[in-house]
Amino acid sequence: MKRIPFRIPSPRLVSLRRGGYLAVVTAAAIAIVLFLNLIVGQLPTHLKELDLSDNQLYEISDTSRDFLAGLEQDVEVVVLAEEDATDPRILKFLDRYAALSSHLTVTEVDPVAHPTQAAAYEANADSLVVVCAETGRQEVIPYSDIITYSYSMFSSTEDSFDAEGQLTSAIRSVTGGSEQ
Repeated sequence: MKRIPFRIPSPRLVSLRRGGYLAVVTAAAIAIVLFLNLIVGQLPTHLKELDLSDNQLYEISDTSRDFLAGLEQDVEVVVLAEEDATDPRILKFLDRYAALSSHLTVTEVDPVAHPTQAAAYEANADSLVVVCAETGRQEVIPYSDIITYSYSMFSSTEDSFDAEGQLTSAIRSVTGGSEQ
């Protein structure tokens, strides 16, 4: 029987193997993190973000949820404002609100970049236009009705954020239901 001599691997070879293994594991971990990041990046905002505001600013009441679940007519909410001029809270709320009904869509129109398209809504900039093509009705909600302020001699203070009430009421009005 022939003996195979036992060789002790050199420390250099051991460290090279260990380093190669660590490089492969590191590359695999980075690939997994990038893949997960791409998947999460494709999710809608209302699934990625939690409402951590003090007064639950983006929470939608069960009444509005039920109303939107029963919505049978297509309704479009047009954000009529210059690009990047809309309060981000309004856009975030609209994203969450529109996710509750397949009959509700949100469109942004920049009145400076597209004046003829904006003129068709017969509304001022910095407003939401709620349109139901089926009934031919539309309601305009100025931003000042969504976010209200009180003014003193030297400052202004935000009083309320009522996107839910304004939108639900406008949608009910344009779809032919009674106003709240």
